[in-house]
Amino acid sequence: YVFFFQAEDGIRDLVRSRGLGDVYKRQNKCIVQCQHWNKICNSINTSKSTIEGKNMVPFDKFSERAQDVANRAAEIIQRYGHNLIETEHIMLALVEQPDGMVTQILDLLNVDVTKLTEKVDKILRTTPKANIWGGNSGPIFMTNRVRTMVDVANNEANRMGDEYISTEHMFLAILAERNTPLARALEEAGLNRQNVIDAIQVIRGVGRPPRSESKSETHYK
Repeated sequence: YVFFFQAEDGIRDLVRSRGLGDVYKRQNKCIVQCQHWNKICNSINTSKSTIEGKNMVPFDKFSERAQDVANRAAEIIQRYGHNLIETEHIMLALVEQPDGMVTQILDLLNVDVTKLTEKVDKILRTTPKANIWGGNSGPIFMTNRVRTMVDVANNEANRMGDEYISTEHMFLAILAERNTPLARALEEAGLNRQNVIDAIQVIRGVGRPPRSESKSETHYK
């Protein structure tokens, strides 16, 4: 996958601009976040034959919250010394995002977040580290699991009629995995597609528009 970024997206911010300088500051912030996506995605070195004709998901298809998760996932990869981004990195980033949609879902479903985090951490700690001279993790490569997750998240956004791919769609995509340690950890936490969808509807408010980005982030950048 290749994620494209348009500089003018910097002005599409929920905070009202106070002038051109303020716009440039927000553009710079978005560019920094985009660089994390680029490090994850553009270093895949995929070709058209690898993509197999699938439509590429543009960077600005993701909500700001989802972009923040990518930013956090890149930091988590470095924390564990990995160079392959897996769904566990994404999951941990979702859980660690303050006031994010996924943390609200877990809270509503009375999930023991600490226990779930420990299980994800254990999976990541047992994942082989990148053996890169100099101590850095080096280039980051995306696994097929994450590529599938992006596809499924995009489908979830379309199914729910949402303009942007956001964190709840990513979470549902991760829940669609089967026969992996992470899938078992989520199942043991009592999480499944239906109760997560029910929680999303409660948080959004069925039949009502979202009141703020902290409640639902799918229609905003």
